[in-house]
Amino acid sequence: EPEEAEADTFARQIRVPGHSQEALASARVAFIGAGGLNSWNALGAVRSGLRNLTVIDPDIAERTNLTRQLYYADDLGQPKAHRLARNLLPHMTAGGTVTAIALGFEEALEDYPLAADLLVVGVDNNACRLEAARFATAQRIPAVFSMLSLDGMRTQSFLQGPDKDDSCLWCALPNLDPETSAPCRRRHLKLLSGLVLRPLLPPPRPDGLAGKHRAFQLAGVRSPRQGRGQPRACAKTG
Repeated sequence: EPEEAEADTFARQIRVPGHSQEALASARVAFIGAGGLNSWNALGAVRSGLRNLTVIDPDIAERTNLTRQLYYADDLGQPKAHRLARNLLPHMTAGGTVTAIALGFEEALEDYPLAADLLVVGVDNNACRLEAARFATAQRIPAVFSMLSLDGMRTQSFLQGPDKDDSCLWCALPNLDPETSAPCRRRHLKLLSGLVLRPLLPPPRPDGLAGKHRAFQLAGVRSPRQGRGQPRACAKTG
């Protein structure tokens, strides 16, 4: 476990007008997506003193992820959410807890209660973005969205406010097609279309259960809802 942060660790950001280190340390932030955007967003957040975060992503770490996401060779074939949680631990300057849920966002909401003060949405499909926008609106919490334009030439970021009169993502971008994914994914699939790929799967569990529905918090097991999913393990430091 890392030692408590030195008194001057956050001295520079504390001097930024409007910044509250206490608010950051006590915030509960859910990162929807654990790829090229949110693996680095989460890294910056925990280095800045965030102590309580949840990572939600249903995907498996693949070799093509290693050049641009916070994963390593021994993460291959493992759930991204779980491995990102582990990889963030050494960077948690103020200690804290990382909850990892290896499910899609809508599925995660069905299986586990999500307590969050902020959503950070960095996914490659509009259906998940719109579901996150609906959830944030219902919970009256802010949500930050980052995405790539259809032509792959522009990035877009949008802050959805928590108040009932704030515009939601759908208000700002009414032409979002829920069936459309990011162009980077389509190009990736096109490049791979002529190859024979061996799927990367999680190792079999000793109890014979399939390995895809996994939510956990590292170091400190919590019980899930009765009859739903597996225990989730929590990444605790300090």
